[in-house]
Amino acid sequence: MKYFILTMVLLAFAALPASAQDDAKPKVDPADYLEEVETPPQIVGGLSALREHIVYPEAAVKEKIEGTVIVQALIGIDGKVDDVTILKSNSDLLSDAALKAVGMVDFTPGKVDGKAVKTKVAVPVKFTLR
Repeated sequence: MKYFILTMVLLAFAALPASAQDDAKPKVDPADYLEEVETPPQIVGGLSALREHIVYPEAAVKEKIEGTVIVQALIGIDGKVDDVTILKSNSDLLSDAALKAVGMVDFTPGKVDGKAVKTKVAVPVKFTLR
């Protein structure tokens, strides 16, 4: 019984920072982001910059899970990632790692008529065991 109560208290404390962070972030409306632009966003530093942020989950390695996760990133006019969601994945373990990695890179903003615009971009993140 002590362990159950302790676990519940720890879970309550763990949830507090997450909800505080959600409130601090402005809400993002995907409808404000364009899917088709003249100049699409590009990862600053290319795919090697993304690879630097990918951490293959230990549990996925143990279970020999491989696959490609497609992450939708909402890119602001400053090239920063405003939000990320999963479009396609075969594993929650890989999804979490892909979301974190894509959320950490910067992009060149998408452009229309030479002007930076908010843009949606799909980023494939491939996980392969060697």
